[in-house]
Amino acid sequence: KETIHTRVFVEGVMPASEIGARNFWLSVPSQPKLLASWLGRALEALVGLEWTLTMLGGGANPSAWWEMDGVRSAHDSTGMAAGIGAFAQGNDQVGVAITTTLSPPAAAWWAPVETVSNSEGGFERVYQGSGLLLGWPLVLAAGESFTVSVGHAVTTAHDRTVEETAPSSR
Repeated sequence: KETIHTRVFVEGVMPASEIGARNFWLSVPSQPKLLASWLGRALEALVGLEWTLTMLGGGANPSAWWEMDGVRSAHDSTGMAAGIGAFAQGNDQVGVAITTTLSPPAAAWWAPVETVSNSEGGFERVYQGSGLLLGWPLVLAAGESFTVSVGHAVTTAHDRTVEETAPSSR
C-alpha cells in the first residue's frame, strides 16, 4: 500500500503530491470544510480529523462532559461511536457548551490527554484535555472528490463580562 504524507500549509492549496493527491483546506469561519480530490488511480483510505480541547474535566469532574448519540459521559473518559452526525461537549459549572455537526456522519473516538511527571510523591498523571478523532471511510476513483463539513456552535450560560466588571462588594 502507498503511504500518503500529510503536509500542512497556512492557507491555500497543497500542490499535487507524487502520488496524485491534491488536498485543500478551506477555512471559512461560518463553515470549515476539508476537501480532497484524487487525480491518480482508485484510492481507499480513512480520512481522520483530530483535535484536543479541555473543558476543565480532569479527575472525573461531573460538570465536564461529552454527549455522543444522546449519551453523556465524563470529559476525561474514553469512548467511541459510529455514524455520528452531531455531538456536544461542555462544562456546566463554567457555563459553556459546544455543539458540533458533521456532514457526512463520522466515526468518533475520544480519550483523555494526560502528561506523566515524576515528583516527590512519585509518578503523577495530569489531565491536559480530551482528544477527539473523527474518521470517514474514503473510496475515490480517479477524478472524484470528497468533502467533509464540520460546524461548531458555542453557547454560554453566563455573561462573564458582567461578572468581571461588576463593582466589588469589598
